[in-house]
Amino acid sequence: MNIAKYSVNNRVVIWVAVFFSLVGGVFSYTKLAKLEDAEFTLKTALVVTSYKGASPHEVELEVTDVIEQAVQATQGLDFIESESKEGLSIVTVEIKGNKKTAEMPQIWDDLRRKVNDCRVHLPRTAYPMVLDDFGDVFGVFLSLSGDDYSYAELHDYSAMLKRELLTVKGVAKVKLFGTKTESIEINLLSSRMASFGINPGQVIGILTDLNSRWDNGQMDVDGQRIKIRDRSSFKTVEEVGELVIQDYSKQQIKLKDIAEIKESYQEPVKNLMRFNGKESIGIGVAMSWGVNVMDVGEDIDKRLEALNAQLPVGLNIEKVYFQSDEVAESNRLFMTNLAESVTIVVLILLLFMGLRSGLLIGSGLILTILATFIVMLAGDIALQRTSLAAIIVAMGMLVDNAIVVTDGALVALQRGHSRRKSALMGAESTIWPLFGATLIAILAFLPIFMAPGSVGEICKSMFQVLAISLGLSWLFAVTQNVLFSDVFLKVSKNSKDKEPFSGKGYKIFEKLLMKVLSHRFISLGVVILVLIGSLMVFTKVKKPFFVELTKPLVTVNYWMPEGTDIQKVEADIKEIEKYVMGLEHVTSVTAAIGESLPRYILMAEVVKNNSSYAQLLVRTDEFDNLDGVRKKIDTYIKENYPAANEHSKLLLGGPPLEFKIEARFMGPDPEVLHKLADQAKDIMRQEKLAINVRDDWRQKVMTWEPVYNQEKGRRANVTRQQMSIALQTANDGAVVGRFYDGERAQSILLKMVDDTHDQNNQLQYLPVWGGGPTSTILDQVLDGAKMGWEDPVIRRYNRRRSITAQCDPISSDVTGDQLLAKLKDKIEAIPLPEGYYMMWDGEHRKQVEGNENVGAFFPLAIILMMIIIVILFNSFRQTLIIFLMLPLSFIGVANGLFVFDKAFGFMAIVGFLGLLGMVIKNAVVLIDQVNVLIVDKSPLEAVVESAISRMRPVMMAALTTILGMIPLINDAMYGSMAATIMFGLLFATILTLFVVPLFFCLFYKIKIVD
Repeated sequence: MNIAKYSVNNRVVIWVAVFFSLVGGVFSYTKLAKLEDAEFTLKTALVVTSYKGASPHEVELEVTDVIEQAVQATQGLDFIESESKEGLSIVTVEIKGNKKTAEMPQIWDDLRRKVNDCRVHLPRTAYPMVLDDFGDVFGVFLSLSGDDYSYAELHDYSAMLKRELLTVKGVAKVKLFGTKTESIEINLLSSRMASFGINPGQVIGILTDLNSRWDNGQMDVDGQRIKIRDRSSFKTVEEVGELVIQDYSKQQIKLKDIAEIKESYQEPVKNLMRFNGKESIGIGVAMSWGVNVMDVGEDIDKRLEALNAQLPVGLNIEKVYFQSDEVAESNRLFMTNLAESVTIVVLILLLFMGLRSGLLIGSGLILTILATFIVMLAGDIALQRTSLAAIIVAMGMLVDNAIVVTDGALVALQRGHSRRKSALMGAESTIWPLFGATLIAILAFLPIFMAPGSVGEICKSMFQVLAISLGLSWLFAVTQNVLFSDVFLKVSKNSKDKEPFSGKGYKIFEKLLMKVLSHRFISLGVVILVLIGSLMVFTKVKKPFFVELTKPLVTVNYWMPEGTDIQKVEADIKEIEKYVMGLEHVTSVTAAIGESLPRYILMAEVVKNNSSYAQLLVRTDEFDNLDGVRKKIDTYIKENYPAANEHSKLLLGGPPLEFKIEARFMGPDPEVLHKLADQAKDIMRQEKLAINVRDDWRQKVMTWEPVYNQEKGRRANVTRQQMSIALQTANDGAVVGRFYDGERAQSILLKMVDDTHDQNNQLQYLPVWGGGPTSTILDQVLDGAKMGWEDPVIRRYNRRRSITAQCDPISSDVTGDQLLAKLKDKIEAIPLPEGYYMMWDGEHRKQVEGNENVGAFFPLAIILMMIIIVILFNSFRQTLIIFLMLPLSFIGVANGLFVFDKAFGFMAIVGFLGLLGMVIKNAVVLIDQVNVLIVDKSPLEAVVESAISRMRPVMMAALTTILGMIPLINDAMYGSMAATIMFGLLFATILTLFVVPLFFCLFYKIKIVD
């Protein structure tokens, strides 16, 4: 079937298709799901096990090791990481990226079964729990705060907001952050306990008994079964005080006679949150999979507006991060850039190809973009970061087909053919070479689509959008373009019946081409030298795989020495946030103390449960002002808080990285690991390009170790457990039950207050109760006590103990790749004892994995491209000529990135793949023209005339693409891609017009004659 002829003979069909493309495209854009990032499953789960009272070393050996043995047989396992802390084991299970999202529920079920099966090998008081929602993204993160409101009031209102937000369609989960654990605090007074002869064990036993639920059964009365209910458990705090306790002499007293009872919060608190200098509670909203973020965000906004009216004056709901606003801004910027690019392309076409030709080709470009939106809506492809990037890349290729077809029609018109015949000749002569070249351009992105791991999952839509848009551009070029040419295209009377290639520009190009072909070996040598020079230039180009996002946000991680009390950290953060809020351009400051903010964006780093840690999220009015604010914060903290380790960074367009440079050492002995890490850290400190040097085991913490004497303990009737309870109740308190008031549950926290000694908290005088009515002091059951030091955390990687030396580049002008080059040889030269290993983690590992994933199917793409070209030309030599253009196209890429000081990261790789498609397309059409002309002309004439005939379409396609990328060149996200395509295409034009003819003459040994 001749598609071009069908389009001319069935005009109504094409006009209807054009109309529906216009109307449907606009409609589809408004209905397309709009997301911030492509949806993909974070294939990570945590196995969290509480083992209270155990040291990190005991947790490692008794809990972590057992769980690691169990989970290492999980299907699809990639690696296991673990951290063993005081009373807590966290095992991170990472599944291989090639596992599909649909397989993950079954894998997590398998993981749960394995963890459940290993419980028999765990200590009796160890309770493991599998968390497979670790990757949840709370894209809407709100702060509730207010002047003169207590924490209890904030908590009540935040709970109400949580209930209301859960009713919004599209909301999957709502979670509160920065909350405190409510408790009923019972402070037993040791003097009254002694005077009444009451043992704390009695109080614990009665509290446990009265607040437990027991099954009282049912009784049979006259043939009916009546349930028996026991309502004796307490419901109010006052009832707790009325609890009756009987001493050893049968005397009964009430709990309030020997204790102070109050509602409180457990101390120390686990985490806190602040917003703009006020105590607040965070409200995180996670959306359901596949919803339109813009629609759900709008619904949440409406609900918040209604709820705001119900809140008392002075209580404020404020946005920390609102994903739909971020998406709206991204789409606004995209549409602005797209409109600018399209306008530039159309203006260039109008200027160089005339009004009618320019409008004809420009209409095809707009129709292609709108039709792409229709197919995206039908295929449930959302507008998000990668699909937007695909449209931007496609902009450089969408006009190519139309330019070739229109130029062919113009040439035929100038040679005196009718408008219809010219329109058909422009399409029919190139329809299948253009189809093959378009298919090759699509295949250039196949490695990204098929890449294993998260790269393929995230970038799947990039390949889909490119395939759709490029395919549609070819379809419109041979249908709509042909029809419009038949209807609208005409040439001036002066140019009609005139040789199309007789202009002055063509003559100059012909002379230059003949010089290149006449001095073929010199020309070839120049090309090789330029390539070598470009490769040398490329060594100076930055090569981070992931670029920083253009969000006006900076996170500041604040670490005090391990073991620092959370109240001390909070006091520091109050001072720091006051300074930061006074900085120009700062619009908001959010602080999380004790842990990081929740994962509000996929790239956000998450730090759990550490009293010595805090995080600031600082937002500025513009991204351009962010770097100046960041430097001021860094300087202020370093000058005023010398004991702290501060680490600020921007959000990366890739997986979250704690540090860019990480050298991981593995082996059995912690002391040897510390020494190896210290050597690596010394090397890092000596490097002037490195800052924030540390390791992930951090500083050792102080311990106080009482030495229990069994003989003394038996004599005093005091067991180790009773000693432990005495120590716990004398300090943070012991949770001995739960209190239910009908609406909420609170912990019952028991504390012992020693009001008989004024010994400045010297624990040797602590009253310790055995099984009788009297107490003894702690010193009477000990052989003394000693101070010690221990690691606060023991980390393991794939079941080996591991410690990681970490650092960052000194500024954003220094990439991780550059810093690694300075450190690599020195750190790898550290001698490793037998049984010890070293590996590079951090950005280097992610970059290697990313490159391997993208490159895994690159050979397949090349093979498929070669097959297509061989089918088109039935020639190995012509196929080889085309593929020799690929390495040469790197000349422009290297120089463009160097001139514009852009990095060769993921976006530059995407641009380079697009460039390869453009280069191959131009070469295919040129060689096809040579094959057509060589039938009636000499080989040299065929080569030269083909190059001349391709000059205008090649230069027009290059010019429109290059100038169309101008709006993006200063964009932090897409700037490297724009530089790659602009300079790459500039040199690729020279390759097409001069080097392809040169190689053709060399391969076919065509002699140069006048």
